[in-house]
Amino acid sequence: MIKKPSSHILLLSFVLTFLLTFSFAAGAAEADSPGEKAQFTSFSSTATGITLSWKENDEAVGYKLYEIKDGKGSLVKKTADCSARLTELTPDTEYLFRVRAYTKDTDGNTVNGILSDVLTVRTKLGDIGNLHFIAASDSAIKVGWNKVKNAGYYKVAVASFGQSTYKTVGTTTNDSFTVKELDGKTGYKIRVVAVSDKNTSVYTRIPLHTKPTAVKSVKAADAEYESITVKWDKMPYATQYSVYVCETKDGKYKLKGTTAKTSFKASFDRPGTQYYFKIHAAVQNEYQNTTGSFSDVFSASTKAYPLTINLKSKNIRKGEYLYLNAVHYKNVQWTSSDTKVVFIKGARAYAASTGTATITAKSGNRKTSVKVTVGAPVVNYVSCVYDYTKDQLVFSNKYTSRCRPASITKLITALVALEYMNVNDIITVGNELKLVAFDSTCCGIRKGEKFRFGDLLYGMILPSGGDAAYSIAVSCARKAAKKPNMGDEEAIQYFVSLMNSYMKALGATGTHFVNPDGYPAADHYSTVHDIVLAAKQVLKNPTLKKVTSASSKYVKAITGKSRTWKTTNQLLNRSSRYYSPYANGMKTGTVSNTNTTIVSSATKKGRTIITVTVGCESFNARYTVTHKLYNAYL
Repeated sequence: MIKKPSSHILLLSFVLTFLLTFSFAAGAAEADSPGEKAQFTSFSSTATGITLSWKENDEAVGYKLYEIKDGKGSLVKKTADCSARLTELTPDTEYLFRVRAYTKDTDGNTVNGILSDVLTVRTKLGDIGNLHFIAASDSAIKVGWNKVKNAGYYKVAVASFGQSTYKTVGTTTNDSFTVKELDGKTGYKIRVVAVSDKNTSVYTRIPLHTKPTAVKSVKAADAEYESITVKWDKMPYATQYSVYVCETKDGKYKLKGTTAKTSFKASFDRPGTQYYFKIHAAVQNEYQNTTGSFSDVFSASTKAYPLTINLKSKNIRKGEYLYLNAVHYKNVQWTSSDTKVVFIKGARAYAASTGTATITAKSGNRKTSVKVTVGAPVVNYVSCVYDYTKDQLVFSNKYTSRCRPASITKLITALVALEYMNVNDIITVGNELKLVAFDSTCCGIRKGEKFRFGDLLYGMILPSGGDAAYSIAVSCARKAAKKPNMGDEEAIQYFVSLMNSYMKALGATGTHFVNPDGYPAADHYSTVHDIVLAAKQVLKNPTLKKVTSASSKYVKAITGKSRTWKTTNQLLNRSSRYYSPYANGMKTGTVSNTNTTIVSSATKKGRTIITVTVGCESFNARYTVTHKLYNAYL
């Protein structure tokens, strides 16, 4: 409906009509014009736009819309429709318009109709900008917005979701307002309009919710060994639920996860454990992020695994180790009914003597037992079997007892020398040969000969050359000490100190060396435990691993003479009755014809073990014992 103009507007309209009729009539043919005077029928406005409608003229082919400025009209729209939409206008500003129909004569010339009266339309106040959520409680919602130019105050109205009728709840001159006394059972549409003494804005609205109510009816739907599924009632309008967990009722709860569903599966790593839950709902969308109150605390427990002892065997031999494992349990207390038969330390059991013992596992209020029988050992020598692949001791006898390592010492000599020397370093054999015991095993090198260090390693390891050990030790000492003129005896002493330091760094506790070749001496000793530490380093060193696995090696001295060195380890000799297809390295040692030693490595189906046997009664006995260990543990 068109607003009735005031008297002064009528007078202004009459004057403008006269002027515009005169200005618009110039050059127009009125005789054949559409006969009816144009008439506006409706209008509407926004902050930056105006929509106008006028009465249809049956004789018209189109309409011309003019804007009046400073008493003059300018064409702003030419249209065949009975309406027009103008945009990009200034908020809270008056605009004057006239319209008329036009037609065409027989020559195609435009014939204008009679102008309408002047229509005055004011654009709305500027739009409410950035209407946004600030906070919510159980019964109130606070919103804010950007202030509008020329606005005197703001009117706030609200309607529940599903309703079209808004109820004004208050006015404010501020840029925020709290809508109160909401029941929280539904969502709300909050509408804000800017108002001045002669204008309003177009309303802006936003859909919001009060704070979600506390989650109810939390309970366990399912419990497994490592998970608990909880469920709860659906909360009105909640878009997300957050699940918090703690191991104590009054402790610090941590977020376990979020879900849009009314159930959640929480994963844990402790079977048979009680956990406490609390959950809150939230409304999270493009308009707001509101978190509700927590539910009451609810507790549930993961399903407990049965306590089961997992042993490789219940029948073991004296000297063997059992690595104890309770399936699915970490913190287990292990005990033995007879510590003289089976001694337990941590999660490892050692078969100390023949007989029977009951091993018991206890975790919390759960307990289970298994009976273990210990039989005679595979061998009674000072010996051990070490699983290199699993890094576990499998069998030992007198593991930390002091013994004579003999030529096994040369493995440590090689390891220490490789710390300081390059395989291509040149070693010149010198007077150090005079320090070698007259009855030591030698590889036959001569004073004045020159060898690559990498080649001379074969002479020390394969035929167990004490002469090579002394030449390597002296050359290494001079290089390590940066004293090329160091005397032979001083160099040997320096090198031996490096050997002892090296073993201590590995963790050796029962080793002391006095020479580089292992020639028997009162203060030259080690233990099976310490020999295993060195053997592990041999397997980690590509150069020495290759040297110790060779059955023979052709070597030519830089000075010209060549020779072939063969191993003393018959486990590697294919023509020997003691050959093993699994053996792949290490070293023999001899104290006397009735006191022999061997450290070996062997691999079968991807598993590598290290064996050490000390004090065998003959040369061949050490190989027979090693085969027994291979058969039992490889």
